[in-house]
Amino acid sequence: MPSPQKQSSIHAAHVEHGAVMAHKDGWAMTERYADLNDEVGRVQQGVGLIDRSDIIKIDLKSSTLQTWIKQTFDADIKAQEACRGITADGTVRICCSMRVDWGLMIVPTPHTAERVDTLMEQTHGELHVTDVSSVYTALQLVGPRCLDVLQKLTSLDLRPSLFSNLTCKQGTIAKVPGLMLRDDLAVYPSYWIFITREYGEFVWETICDVGKACDLIPIGYETYRYLTT
Repeated sequence: MPSPQKQSSIHAAHVEHGAVMAHKDGWAMTERYADLNDEVGRVQQGVGLIDRSDIIKIDLKSSTLQTWIKQTFDADIKAQEACRGITADGTVRICCSMRVDWGLMIVPTPHTAERVDTLMEQTHGELHVTDVSSVYTALQLVGPRCLDVLQKLTSLDLRPSLFSNLTCKQGTIAKVPGLMLRDDLAVYPSYWIFITREYGEFVWETICDVGKACDLIPIGYETYRYLTT
């Protein structure tokens, strides 16, 4: 008998609005909302919003966090900066240094429970690590009008001169405490939003409502894969 699929905090809203769901690494996630060509064209001109709650999220805490990041990612970053790395098996990881002693590592590639264990073992006991994959709802905005939407939702100063690619900050999004990471996708500006699960559907619906004036559309993984190839 197959294992039950995990569901994001926005699952009911996806189904209610006619999304086509698919199984993805143990999760029931949105595959598409509308026609692929239509979604891609509108994202390229406006902005798309995708639920990415299925990705791995690992909380990192240590007084030696900055040293660990430098050794692990070969990157010398400060608080509110992020870096990207690839493991020997091709796993893409992004490490966000929210403070000098606290970070969030996300793994946006396909994964299994075994891979989570492997990633946590690779800290070699240097950090206090916690798998928070089911704690946070993860959303991603993609497209040239991302800032037009975000400026209506947060008081964070997201001007490119202050919030460049691979910058991360704490703040409120739709009046909900959360984390934000800029992680540009090819030629498209892109922003991750992390909020705790209980606020996931509220923030999703608020972004969709605010984004109507900016031609925002919800998208699924079919369009997202197209944009990344």
